[in-house]
Amino acid sequence: MYSLAAQIFWTFADPARLIPALAVVGAILLWTRWRRAGRLIVTVAAIGIFAVGSLPVARWIALPLEYRFPAFTAFDADIAGIIVLGAGYAVVSDLTGMPTVEASGGRLVKLMELAEVYPRARLAYTGGGSPTLAISEADRAARDLARVGFDVGRVAFEGRSLNTYENAVFTKDLLAPRPGERWVIVTSAIHMPRAVGTFRAAGWEVIPAPVEYLFGRESNFAWGTFNPVRQFFWVSRITHEWIGLFVYRVLGRSDALFPR
Repeated sequence: MYSLAAQIFWTFADPARLIPALAVVGAILLWTRWRRAGRLIVTVAAIGIFAVGSLPVARWIALPLEYRFPAFTAFDADIAGIIVLGAGYAVVSDLTGMPTVEASGGRLVKLMELAEVYPRARLAYTGGGSPTLAISEADRAARDLARVGFDVGRVAFEGRSLNTYENAVFTKDLLAPRPGERWVIVTSAIHMPRAVGTFRAAGWEVIPAPVEYLFGRESNFAWGTFNPVRQFFWVSRITHEWIGLFVYRVLGRSDALFPR
């Protein structure tokens, strides 16, 4: 029920849909007796489209998420295990049978890297994705890892979870971590605050290893270099994380509003 409600809500709250939809609604109202409201809505939408497409809005709202936790540095202490969170649906990958690096490459590369650094650590990949797809995120990851010769027998795959909360709960049930063990969690940098807060709320303290950064700390903003379509794509992803942090805290699925 939660997953369905979240999908319905995001259909209307996604900035990539909401702002253009406001422009259309406002344009329609211009031809009715509510044209003053139409002018206001069109103006707001136009400013939003210009701001997202021409200013580094995505970078501004991403940096607090991406650099909330420092990059992971390997250390000599024992690591009990490494958990990689699923990386999205990658529908094209499912339809063609070919790997889609943009969807999961950074996380899988980090898994292979850390598996070599910590050869005794337990490995896990958690992600079911969408029940409407023919293959789960976990099955897709197993397929892609096997293609590059990685020993998938080392990895415990959890393929039922549909969201970050279920990632934490189902993976904890699967692996049964012991108190005091050190576990590393791998996910995208913008998703790491919500992931850490969720695992902590589930009673599992984890060490963050963020990957797949969207932006560097130093600004590379330049007029005329922005792609509005890509900017809206980024703003959509980043806004989803900010809303997710708030909702998870309200529902008690995270131990803090903005975990540190």
